[in-house]
Amino acid sequence: MPGLAERPSRVQWSHDVLEVAGLSDVGLVRAKNEDSFYIAEPPRADLARGVLLAVADGMGGHLAGEVASSCAVDFMSTYYSDEPFDGTIEEKLSQKVVQANETLLALAQTSQMLEGMGTTLSSALLVENGKLVICHVGDSRIYLLREGELEAQTNDHSFVGEQVRLGLLTEDEARVHPARNIITRALGIRTRVEPELSTLDLKPGDRILLASDGLHGYVEEAQIRQALMESPCASEAAARLVGLALDAGGMDNVTVVVATIREIDRMIERLADKSPGLAYAKTLPGLEEPEK
Repeated sequence: MPGLAERPSRVQWSHDVLEVAGLSDVGLVRAKNEDSFYIAEPPRADLARGVLLAVADGMGGHLAGEVASSCAVDFMSTYYSDEPFDGTIEEKLSQKVVQANETLLALAQTSQMLEGMGTTLSSALLVENGKLVICHVGDSRIYLLREGELEAQTNDHSFVGEQVRLGLLTEDEARVHPARNIITRALGIRTRVEPELSTLDLKPGDRILLASDGLHGYVEEAQIRQALMESPCASEAAARLVGLALDAGGMDNVTVVVATIREIDRMIERLADKSPGLAYAKTLPGLEEPEK
């Protein structure tokens, strides 16, 4: 079955200019983890092209959701092996998401077990000059914590998300609404997909969070903000956030990626020069986690 290679449950690395950590947990109720995440790994990715981060939350019967999310983030990772692109970074990232959708649709035709599979995909690309390019489909989220203020940078492409934007539901009401699982935009569902694009100017001290709805669907934003603010490093922030989701019942898979911006001056250039001082760790399921 494609897309089911053993995936890391934790990836973390730190550099003088940037610190990144990703953590995924099956939760306390689900039998399998249909979430996947991607963090550009310094030993493998050409960071001169930027630092790509992604979270995907799969859906579908049997193994379909697991395959969909895994294949989506695997496809996004091919950003680093693609031929040079003449357009803007925003256009390139959007093109990758559209192509990921086409890839999933084609894959679903190969097996009845994969019919109807789909996935959310929230991707963020850190590029030179302190910019963050966001390309998003579904109800996973990307947040920015800046100077103690937490703000979502993506819109939920879901029924309840639309109701919240119209003022017909509150966030608390949406969290328990019976239609909260209805997604209005995802990869692998329709032949056409319209990714949501935006670009942010980052500042030193900013903290970026990508998360599946296993976090924000059960944990209030005030708690998410507090965990991000109080954690001294990205890996501890990721662990605290996953812990909050489990404390809330662990009803869903939960996946988070946290990035802390230490400096923006020549960030990508300094990451790409493979200078010493880079700390890196990766944990596969069933293996001991790296010491902090």
